[in-house]
Amino acid sequence: AVLEKQRAFTDEIHAMGAEVLLSVHASVQMSAGQIVAMAKFMEAQGIDIAKIVVSGSSKDTVMEHLEACKILSEQLQCKFSVHGQSTLSRLMCPMFGSYIAFCVDEYTQVQTNIQIDLDTMTALFEGGELKYDLETLVGLFVSPEMTGAR
Repeated sequence: AVLEKQRAFTDEIHAMGAEVLLSVHASVQMSAGQIVAMAKFMEAQGIDIAKIVVSGSSKDTVMEHLEACKILSEQLQCKFSVHGQSTLSRLMCPMFGSYIAFCVDEYTQVQTNIQIDLDTMTALFEGGELKYDLETLVGLFVSPEMTGAR
């Protein structure tokens, strides 16, 4: 019954000429296969954009996110956004087909540094100058888990 109501609502939104984004924030680590299965299930609901946020920031989990993006860009008809709770995942997944990159305007004491600042993301995609030097970027984007530091 819930899926039928959701589909009816999606149809109403489409009738108004808008797109529908369905978002899942899974608070667990997921394999590429699990992410792909979730996205395909979401797509079957008639949505336009499947957004999946998963846990994990290790090298292995980021590789799973990238593999999922690669597969989804080949198999999914709708747009998708996949990323984990790490800046590296948020940076790399759009390069592998993820449709949306969530950014911050600037870093403040109360904002997370997981999201990349808009100027840096724009420069990376447009080939412009980076707002921060490489050492600062590494400090902002790479968690101790990624470098093996303790």
